[in-house]
Amino acid sequence: MKQINIKYKKALAPTAVVLVLMFILYWKRKQITEVLKVDDMNSKAGVAHAKKNTQLFWNSIQYFKAYEFDSSYLKDSGYLMKPHFIRLLDEARARVGFPISISSGFRTRSHNNSIVNKNGVKYSATDSPHLYGIAADLVTDSKADTIALMTALLDIRNEKYPDMHLGIGVYGSSSRSGGYFIHVDTREHRLGLAKRDAHWTGNSYPSGGYRMLPSSDLRLFDGIYNSRKK
Repeated sequence: MKQINIKYKKALAPTAVVLVLMFILYWKRKQITEVLKVDDMNSKAGVAHAKKNTQLFWNSIQYFKAYEFDSSYLKDSGYLMKPHFIRLLDEARARVGFPISISSGFRTRSHNNSIVNKNGVKYSATDSPHLYGIAADLVTDSKADTIALMTALLDIRNEKYPDMHLGIGVYGSSSRSGGYFIHVDTREHRLGLAKRDAHWTGNSYPSGGYRMLPSSDLRLFDGIYNSRKK
């Protein structure tokens, strides 16, 4: 009987471990979803609450206003941007010393689902960090400005926010000659290994209609990222 119990316990051990891991993953996902979830049906209430409770924070931001991050689908939705993310952008703006235009900040789900390229192809991720107020697309007018801004974002993170993870995508603008834009997010919408730093370029998404970057640009941006990633 003792031998049977030992075998039974050994058989149950792997199953118990799997169940515990599944529960942990489920709970972590549930926690993140509860913290970050911003759906269309409660966005108006969320905006009113955020606008009321973040005025002091926005008064402390030197270079940006909440409306610059508004979704075109919801007035004042820029107030739903996460403070730690806005603080990072404000500090990067101070460091680079030139104006930064926001082409996309917060997005409602309807807004996110409506984004298509000139061929009608949807190319915004279903679980885009823009939905959670932890992402923005930053317009830059030259390669030099793009290098400066990308470097500033990574350096400030490394110097002041070592526990923060960054996703940085660099894209060539198809509408502005010689122009670029940088997507930056802080990865809270990801889990596990996917939450780590990430870097990509618009060349990885040919259906997006972006200007393809030359190999020299790719090596340059990869070098900046690889020397500073966590």
